[in-house]
Amino acid sequence: MSKYSTPKNVFFHLLMMSMMYAMVISFVALWFAYLDVLFPDQLSYYVDRSYTIRWSSAVMLVSFPVFLLMNAAIGKDMKKHSEVKESGVRRWLVYLTLFIAAITMIIDLMRLVFNFYNGDLTLLFALKSLVLLVVMGLVFLYYMRDMVGKIKRNRVYAVGLSIVVLSSLVAGFLIVGSPAHQRKVRFDIQRVNDLSAIQEEVVAYWEMKEVLPESLEVMKNDVTMMGYYYSTVDPVTEVPYEYNVISNLSFELCAEFETEGDAHNVKRYGDRYFYRDVEGGPTWEHGVGRTCFERTIDPDLYPNLEVLKD
Repeated sequence: MSKYSTPKNVFFHLLMMSMMYAMVISFVALWFAYLDVLFPDQLSYYVDRSYTIRWSSAVMLVSFPVFLLMNAAIGKDMKKHSEVKESGVRRWLVYLTLFIAAITMIIDLMRLVFNFYNGDLTLLFALKSLVLLVVMGLVFLYYMRDMVGKIKRNRVYAVGLSIVVLSSLVAGFLIVGSPAHQRKVRFDIQRVNDLSAIQEEVVAYWEMKEVLPESLEVMKNDVTMMGYYYSTVDPVTEVPYEYNVISNLSFELCAEFETEGDAHNVKRYGDRYFYRDVEGGPTWEHGVGRTCFERTIDPDLYPNLEVLKD
């Protein structure tokens, strides 16, 4: 080990490379989530991409400045001691990174060709493959040029990388909205989860009594019910949700929403609850403001439990 493979040198290079990996992974995950939002696959179950976007953005906001700081510190050290560039830890980490980048690009191309032959080459998959290929290709190209001494002006690369990272973070605001908007979306998710749980309890009540509950309080206070916890009030205003009996088999649930839930996005709602197969459900598509969901119970699907006992 050379005298430049000091604990300080090892620390700087390990921290810089770990931050680089965190930054690259979060960048790819961020753009994958953006593509899922922009080009939703109707055949796949919806996952709340806003969580991935928030987490990936947080990782990038922290790892990127640390990466630049460590890169600048190592560059400054190299100007004073050119032998640092030949330290064992640096060479091992760079060549390991080159190997990972090369393997990732090769596997990505294999998957791209396989999906082409399999007839599954969708626009979404092709764009994701392109993002991964471009990102890993740039990482490979940068460190390959760095190893042969062709990277002379790190400041230019730092500025260019900063523009790309900041643009990607700004894109999140344009695609999924601001943090304030995302908070409203999460409250709307909770509202629909609450309504889906209430719907379950209403159907269960009808199965036991063959009559719809007069109100949510009647159902909640009934000792014959299973007693699962569910909220009957809005998570923000604490105003009770509307429940109205329409007929012997029909009822409606209403709530005030703060954002729009389109036909695809509502697939993410109600993950915590199993949906009853009632007419009108399990669609929870809604706009901004008061929205009501009418449900009708099919007695053939849900006969009275007392009748079944007899």
